[in-house]
Amino acid sequence: MPMNRAKTLKLAKGFRGRSKNCIRIARQRVEKSLQYSYKDRRRKKREFRSMWIQQINAATRNHGIGYAPFMHAMVGLDIAVDRRVLAQLAQFEPYSFCALTQLAKEYLKEHMPERVAEKRVESKVGKSKLPDISIVDLDGNPVPYNGEELNYDPVAAEEYIRAERAANE
Repeated sequence: MPMNRAKTLKLAKGFRGRSKNCIRIARQRVEKSLQYSYKDRRRKKREFRSMWIQQINAATRNHGIGYAPFMHAMVGLDIAVDRRVLAQLAQFEPYSFCALTQLAKEYLKEHMPERVAEKRVESKVGKSKLPDISIVDLDGNPVPYNGEELNYDPVAAEEYIRAERAANE
């Protein structure tokens, strides 16, 4: 589809060399750049979906369940949360994500044959070699976390906070 000269040169603005001001070369470069932009708008969606799946997979493995069984349980429980939101929950709301993984584990124990559920959960989950990280609760106080499942114990957290404050003083 031919474009007029002004529109072609306007789209070619910022190109290097004669591609920005010579109409024959500019037309070829602009057509190719429009093809790339069309293709990459679709590629961007694929790459983001892949990234979200990787993030969810890493988070679910920290909680002792694989990605595929976790997503199977989400569908079975009628929890309609898309992968983008699940990845954000895993990153920014670890307690909420831990609750979802607990629900998924309970669902898998009830609805899958025992042998298959245990095999799938245990075979894909290994000990993670992640360093200890610090998580902050809603009040801004640090909560001890060692890569295991998050079971928030207020008494243990209070003791931990007191010990940290005593060590800092």
